[in-house]
Amino acid sequence: MIGTVNEKRSATVEIAFSQTSYSITLISSDQLHQNDGEISVRYNKWVRTLNAAITRQLAIAGARNG
Repeated sequence: MIGTVNEKRSATVEIAFSQTSYSITLISSDQLHQNDGEISVRYNKWVRTLNAAITRQLAIAGARNG
């Protein structure tokens, strides 16, 4: 799955998932000052927010199937 956040700055990530895990990997960014493997703290905030949203949805799905 591909996700994009687009404000004044933007980032596109790939969300890979299986039955037991998922990962969020940066594909590209614009105006996030990606240099020498470092990226803006704004990207890290976006990823934490995305991760929290995924975790919440998995908990809801687990409660329905539990």
